[in-house]
Amino acid sequence: RQKEIAELRRDRAAWQQELSKQEQAAHHLEERIKEATKLSASLHKLEKELRVRRDQLLHLQRVGEERLRGQLEEWRKESEKRWAKSAADWERQREEEAKRQAHFGEIWRIQREYARRQMAELERWIEELEEQIKGS
Repeated sequence: RQKEIAELRRDRAAWQQELSKQEQAAHHLEERIKEATKLSASLHKLEKELRVRRDQLLHLQRVGEERLRGQLEEWRKESEKRWAKSAADWERQREEEAKRQAHFGEIWRIQREYARRQMAELERWIEELEEQIKGS
């Protein structure tokens, strides 16, 4: 009987020791679970902040792209107006130059005709002068 009691005491001591180890392990596990829970909460908070920042950045990007598109469209319209005005100016200048050339051509024709008549008049005058010289 003493032997049984001693064996029971040894078993009880072993079980108490095992129970103590299990309690320590459970306590350690509880601490790890608390840490993991805190870490999970921190990660969820960080994830939420990152989503908010991502959404803000996407919004800013959209606003920037819209502004840039608007500026580009405005620049394109102004550029088209400048090109149209420039083309109209060039066309007007070309037409004016064509008119001047036509006018200069007409002036040249008139000057040439005037010079031809002057030469004819000069020849007639020379012939008259020669006849007067011969006749005198």
